[in-house]
Amino acid sequence: METMLTRWRVLYGLFAAILLSATLLIPAAADTNLVAGDSARVAYTGGDGIVLRAEPGGEALAYLAEGYPLIIQDGYWAGDGSYWYSVSVDLDWGWSTGWVLSDYVAGDAGGSTFVYEGDAAASEVPIVVNSGTGGLNMRANPWSSAAVLASIPDGTWIDVLAPTVWDDAGIGWSQVRYAGMVGYAASDYLGYKIFGGTPVSSELWIGALSVVSGTGGDGVYLRNDVYGAVVALLPEGAVGDVIDGPLWDVDGAAWWMVSTDYGSGWVHGGYLAATTWAELTAGGSGAGMSLVNAATVYTGTPYVWAGVTPNGFDCSGFTYYLMTSILGYDFPRETLYQMESGYYVASDQLQPGDLIFFQNTYTWGLSHVGIYVGNGQMISASGEHYGVGISNLNDPYWLSRYLTARRVL
Repeated sequence: METMLTRWRVLYGLFAAILLSATLLIPAAADTNLVAGDSARVAYTGGDGIVLRAEPGGEALAYLAEGYPLIIQDGYWAGDGSYWYSVSVDLDWGWSTGWVLSDYVAGDAGGSTFVYEGDAAASEVPIVVNSGTGGLNMRANPWSSAAVLASIPDGTWIDVLAPTVWDDAGIGWSQVRYAGMVGYAASDYLGYKIFGGTPVSSELWIGALSVVSGTGGDGVYLRNDVYGAVVALLPEGAVGDVIDGPLWDVDGAAWWMVSTDYGSGWVHGGYLAATTWAELTAGGSGAGMSLVNAATVYTGTPYVWAGVTPNGFDCSGFTYYLMTSILGYDFPRETLYQMESGYYVASDQLQPGDLIFFQNTYTWGLSHVGIYVGNGQMISASGEHYGVGISNLNDPYWLSRYLTARRVL
């Protein structure tokens, strides 16, 4: 009898140890019911923090410590059954968007979904009120029943202090400062001021290739609607395909929807100019241009790890396919050996068709290759745009990871 009791105690102890191990190793139940605009934080990491990635399971963009605040933008079920959130985060170099695994995300409690307080929440951006009714109520909190602090007349320039947040009714609110007070105003009635510079006069059409121009180097906002929430800041020279429009704002200005490597959204047409690949790649050699022309055909092809066909490419698989299958050259497959091909080119001497190499993207060391297309742009297969797309080399992400360049044609 004593022997049997001893055995049961041993078995019970082993069972308890297994349960304890599972509790320690498996994250707490993930919040998979968060929606766009919800505030959340990094949690369940045991103090280790998590990595913000360019896509689910993709390139590392930044490290986020335990408790780091997040704003939910979207959700995605990956093929392996894991759930990921697209989030906006305030990093040292400004607001960025990326993906985090939901296992390590906890929603903030409370009926309203805002976490930002004070001027440090975001850089102050001038906006103008366009309610169409003569004035817009500024409220104490981001919901319609909150106390009214003031009525802001139409046409008044005020300051936005934080990104748009959404209440339980789905209404977007911006934290603003007016007459020395800080409160919240409905985002739909706020028209963001375009940055400095002189607007360009250009005619666009759906299907045109556009370039950001006339901003005086400040860039222009990409928005989810005319005067809507900010998706990204497009730098001067950013390239995008026009996919919809025009829509007209209250001032009669045209807005166009463009697809860029920063995302898709609406841009004030006064800061977009029609362009062509020939204009962007002016100055390239005939051989280099043949590589660029071949590459642009595959814009939008999905990113596939180790992919070397039009069904999907990784970065070096893309350059390998173009050089061998399209142009007929003998060219290595691996990024390292591609970097050893051709001859060195200084960054200020780049020509269309030159290969550009980067380090410390999704992994430490040499880790990415792209093709220079001219005008400070490159085309590559990258998790940044979920496949083959155009990137701006002056973007801080690529600028800080630039390694070297080679002329192979």
